[in-house]
Parts: sequence; structure tokens; C-alpha cells
Amino acid sequence: MRKRTILLIVVLSIFLVMVSVIVLGGYLWVNGDAKEEYTNTTIIEDE
Repeated sequence: MRKRTILLIVVLSIFLVMVSVIVLGGYLWVNGDAKEEYTNTTIIEDE
């Protein structure tokens, strides 16, 4: 029973991460300026 509970928690957490990534990606894609700012900051951080 405990294994099943742990598996359920893992599946739910993965699902939540996927949903949040999709929502964030869609939000950045809709707002072109936000997307450009995001890519600029990541490029600066890499250098």
C-alpha cells in the first residue's frame, strides 16, 4: 500500500511540473517581449 502511495505522489508531482512548464511556455510565447527578455537574461547568465 505504501509503494502505491509513493508512486501516486511521484506521478502527481511530475504531472504538476509538466503543467507548470506548459503554462509558463505558453505565457512566454504569447508575450513576445517577455520571451525576448527571458532569452537575453539566460544568454547573459551563461556568459
